[in-house]
Amino acid sequence: MSVKGVHFLDVGSARWYQLHLDLITKAAENLKFKQLIPPVIAEQSLFENTINGSTIVQKEMFSIHSPSQERLVLRPEGTALVADYLLHHGKLRHTEPQRYWYAGPMFRYERPQKGRFRQFYQVGIESFCVSPLLQELEILTLTWKVMQETGLQNTVTLEINSLGTSEECKLYTELLVAYLLTCELTESQKETLLKNPLRCLDTKDPYLLQQLNQAPKITDYVDQSHLLSLVAILEAHKIPVAINPLLVRGLDYYCHTVFEWKLQGEALGTQNTICAGGRYDTIFRGLNGETSVNAMGCAFGMERLCSVSKLEVPVVPKPIYLFAYTEADLIDAFMLQQEDSRIYFEDKLLSYKSHLKRADRKTRVIYMHKGQIHDASNHELLSRSSLNIDT
Repeated sequence: MSVKGVHFLDVGSARWYQLHLDLITKAAENLKFKQLIPPVIAEQSLFENTINGSTIVQKEMFSIHSPSQERLVLRPEGTALVADYLLHHGKLRHTEPQRYWYAGPMFRYERPQKGRFRQFYQVGIESFCVSPLLQELEILTLTWKVMQETGLQNTVTLEINSLGTSEECKLYTELLVAYLLTCELTESQKETLLKNPLRCLDTKDPYLLQQLNQAPKITDYVDQSHLLSLVAILEAHKIPVAINPLLVRGLDYYCHTVFEWKLQGEALGTQNTICAGGRYDTIFRGLNGETSVNAMGCAFGMERLCSVSKLEVPVVPKPIYLFAYTEADLIDAFMLQQEDSRIYFEDKLLSYKSHLKRADRKTRVIYMHKGQIHDASNHELLSRSSLNIDT
């Protein structure tokens, strides 16, 4: 019996997932990002200290029963885990540039819907102690490279905004709250306004969206010079970008530049964000650290990316097709295949004609019979040294 909101990656979907994971990690490693493997189980307090105002902490974390009464959860996101590891292992002490990627399942208790699951897969990208503009360009061009290689370059838009400094954001938040208190909000929206006012900007409610047209705009209260410089560079490199003053991220630690890659059209419904992230320079203050460093990250939603990707996977047949007639010959054939990675070993005992049909036309076909190698085209006896392929 399957668990609601948890899906099984079968052979086909696992292969498709792995192809996209390889594509992203290759792009990341070309920019000096190195792999980390964060734990799946974490202390609940870690997320309470970094994203306490979010619905993740309030409603969506999966708690784990611990015989020792520890407050443990299945990880709902990866950034706080990476930041906590770096801070408490002294990795930021010398402020050397550091870049990391990680991949795996995250867990959030929410209503399953298209593009959103209770166990979902992400590839996270995190960067520390890099010059701010370079840091942002690295991550945004990395994500753009992925959009291009998956064939989505004409169907996605990079939406970007600046939340400013904590002081600028606080001033704007006060003005936004004062305005929204004059609107007719639902009970759920009032709760959001109380706990995380900026999340009201991320609404799908038609009435509230209409009211937000008259609301104070964060772009009027936050210094735009850095954001405009970034946008100018992106536009010069033909990366489709648009400033969205209503764009916020749902986690408390974000500041300054935030972004989302959004798919145009209805393919993903309302869950049309494929990749999102932003700066979180002050996340370490919530982790009992005085450190404030240039920090930025993002995450790809792998289910969403894989469901809309147009990635063309080249089929490269192995140049030698090997089969056998008997069980004993199967073993000899298998051992031969272990000696040469160019060989595709067919482990089914089929007829001679069936094997020829299964082999690619450009492939050299051989078979094992009584411990000896034969050419399938003329049944000539072959030596191991004769398996070299003409180029």
